[in-house]
Amino acid sequence: MALVPLELWYIAASVALVLIVGGLWMHL
Repeated sequence: MALVPLELWYIAASVALVLIVGGLWMHL
């Protein structure tokens, strides 16, 4: 597991959530 600052994990998680929610919303 790469040593990544928590800030990057939070940013990556938030971006992933936005993309997933956006993708699901477009399919509704």
